[in-house]
Amino acid sequence: MIKKIFKEAWNVYVPNLGILVIATILMEVGYLILLKLTAVGGEFLRAFFLAGMYNVIFKNKKCDFDDIFIAFKNKNLALNVFLYVLILIVGTSIGILLLVLPGIYFFFATTFSLPLIVKYNFEVLDSIKISIKIFNKNFLSVLVILIIILLLNSIAIFPYGMLSIFTVPFSICLIGKLFEEIYSSQDGIFIKPEVLPGDDK
Repeated sequence: MIKKIFKEAWNVYVPNLGILVIATILMEVGYLILLKLTAVGGEFLRAFFLAGMYNVIFKNKKCDFDDIFIAFKNKNLALNVFLYVLILIVGTSIGILLLVLPGIYFFFATTFSLPLIVKYNFEVLDSIKISIKIFNKNFLSVLVILIIILLLNSIAIFPYGMLSIFTVPFSICLIGKLFEEIYSSQDGIFIKPEVLPGDDK
């Protein structure tokens, strides 16, 4: 499965390399600027750009630069992204204050919340619940990809972190394709019909 995810991530990464790199630069520059002005403003901006990057990844084709700004243009999506970051910050902070590990767990277990919001238009709380289910049921596969991403971006720190403008978007592609593989797999996460988008709850 890992080989398949890398192949699919590469196939969407290469055609959209320019868009993804520019989005990464804007995201990180904006993050650094807001970090100096406010404690958490950068986290919200980063999530908005990540939503746009996932939008590009899920289209599985060469996209327009405008596709990166979907979370800035779509009011419903913007609200869900904002609430997601708010809950992520609060949940992670409380977890870290308690025993550290619960905070770290919550941060990583909600990795797929944003993809669920972007691709399937899930409400925030539903996306968090399902993301945690996906993470728990596929812990080893997710852990392997996250370790690879960590190593990849650790190498990119040299020289001066410049390579990260290429490794960060590829990392997002890996997470996006991992999510699609697990979500669509018959033996992956088992989601009840009543929580699927468009169905009655």
